[in-house]
Amino acid sequence: MPSTANAMLGRFQGSSWAAAFGTNSNPQNLDLIQIVDEGDLSVGAPVVRVNVTSTGVVNNPAVNPTNGTNVGVFYTRLGQGASTASYFADAFTDNPAQQDILQLASPSGGNILNYIDYQGVSH
Repeated sequence: MPSTANAMLGRFQGSSWAAAFGTNSNPQNLDLIQIVDEGDLSVGAPVVRVNVTSTGVVNNPAVNPTNGTNVGVFYTRLGQGASTASYFADAFTDNPAQQDILQLASPSGGNILNYIDYQGVSH
């Protein structure tokens, strides 16, 4: 699947996710995004269902989610055990064109090097 012309959350420049969100802008190696179960908000701390790490790895279930994110926290109504694609579809319901969620563009020319697609797949 090729990248889309636009990305929901933005196009960032760097030779890698780590470079785009490197030590100057992300010294704590915060996750890029997290998808949190909004149903768990009433019982205390929200449960992170999916996290995209500072290196662009998508984890479902979340693995060592950080205390904060670089791009944002998004909410799902789905409980434990949903597919990654289902979590992304629920968290990004305003994406009927199925745009990429995040894109990484080459700092020298804008070519898309990596992207997280609408289903939560890291390319």
